[in-house]
Amino acid sequence: MKQNDGAVAEPVEAVVFDLGGVLMDFDFDRANLAAARVSGLSADEVRRRLFSSPDFLAFERGHLTPQDFHTKLQNLLGIQMPYALFCDAWNGIFKGEIEPTVTLLRGLRSRVKVGVLSNTNVIHFEYLRVRMGLLTELDHVYASHEIGSRKPNAECFHHVLGRMGVSAKRTVFVDDLLENIEAAQVLGMRGIHAVNSHAVQNGLRELGLI
Repeated sequence: MKQNDGAVAEPVEAVVFDLGGVLMDFDFDRANLAAARVSGLSADEVRRRLFSSPDFLAFERGHLTPQDFHTKLQNLLGIQMPYALFCDAWNGIFKGEIEPTVTLLRGLRSRVKVGVLSNTNVIHFEYLRVRMGLLTELDHVYASHEIGSRKPNAECFHHVLGRMGVSAKRTVFVDDLLENIEAAQVLGMRGIHAVNSHAVQNGLRELGLI
């Protein structure tokens, strides 16, 4: 296998997949709309407040408990929502597994190490652990709230590479967000931009993995 500059590329020993948007389809607007109905705010305003809030990032880094995040979100949106109802709305973003990519991942396990690295939070992650059998099948599943760092921070990637015992140059990273792919490539990893399952399949094929 050769790189674009003509140099011989390192053999691939591991492939690391993002979770949301790559292995699991989701739509965060479902949660935004649920909060909008309770708050009287528009879904766009809920989205703006949520994703601009340092509390959201802190939750995904594991710095807030679910109960603390729930309280802060109520204050942020000016609402009162029972915790159980909040969890239902929060987890309502998930639509189902992206089956072609999940099938590709399972097929790789006999050839290379396979892992998952996700920016997520404890509520979403525990919900998916119960409903997504794949997460219980893999030895290498890493979540931002457990690591204490989110993609695209290099710390995330170093953590995963160290735990999997592989070098960056021998690892492929698959993500739907280009900024995360670019961050992985800075470290020497090869990237596949998962705009859809066909792009993942083509990227793996080009690397000789399928």
